[in-house]
Amino acid sequence: MQDNELLELCKEVYLKLGWYPGNNYSEKVWVNNSAGKLAIKTTKETGDYWQEICPAYSLEYLLEKLPKYIELFDEHADDYLLFLRPNFKGDEWNAGYSGLGTWMPYLTDADTPLKALLKLTLALKEAGEL
Repeated sequence: MQDNELLELCKEVYLKLGWYPGNNYSEKVWVNNSAGKLAIKTTKETGDYWQEICPAYSLEYLLEKLPKYIELFDEHADDYLLFLRPNFKGDEWNAGYSGLGTWMPYLTDADTPLKALLKLTLALKEAGEL
């Protein structure tokens, strides 16, 4: 069973940012066939039988693309470093930026690290940081 939330997040990032990891044969993409079956395949495996939907982003790709830190000039006036970690309960993942204080801009949470980074990407785009 494929994760529909993951697919929707990948589609939204692709539509809003247009990030495409590349056309080499190791890159993964979300695809479907004529029967509507979803799958993640390499670009080499897609052929004519599968219709490409969007990239299947990886943690490595997003970590390389996202800013390692952001500078905000507001009441907190601080540099914020990118982080990805389990939440304090250990049941979800948080992604965001952390500075010297307790305020964490663009804090997102999800059941997987990849979804947390995808949500962070969309929050940064919406805020004009990307």
